[in-house]
Amino acid sequence: MTITQALRSLQGYDRGQNRTTPGPIFKRQQAEDWLYYQDQLVRRVLPTVNNLNSPEGVQLTQRPFRVQWFIRQLDICLNLWNHDRSLDDALKVGKRLLSIVETMNSLWDCPTNTRECAQLRGRLSQSCSHVGLEEPQPSSYMVPNIVNVHG
Repeated sequence: MTITQALRSLQGYDRGQNRTTPGPIFKRQQAEDWLYYQDQLVRRVLPTVNNLNSPEGVQLTQRPFRVQWFIRQLDICLNLWNHDRSLDDALKVGKRLLSIVETMNSLWDCPTNTRECAQLRGRLSQSCSHVGLEEPQPSSYMVPNIVNVHG
């Protein structure tokens, strides 16, 4: 939580300050380092997403509280890209995060999370389209068949 609070403060979301200029305040290297770390984390989680019936799958199938954490990371990726439109890696990491978020939303159905995920998906799709990156695959394609309850 401390790291998230620090990142949100760097992005201009710290409500304790009377800021006159909205938006992120960070150095590009900080954003690149954060994206690198997130990419490494996502690359470790994705095999678990694709093999939920394994012992490692318990980390996702038995812990719904992690859904919000992944949603926040996706939101931060989009905010980083909005601040610096040359950070294409933010969109690439965001697409991988979206896969995890949508899988977890299928496992832990929550209308609020589903709405927020749909909004983030829309922002991500628009951003990818803006820079000529392939848009995220449809939800039904991204979610493993073992949990794909939407078809």
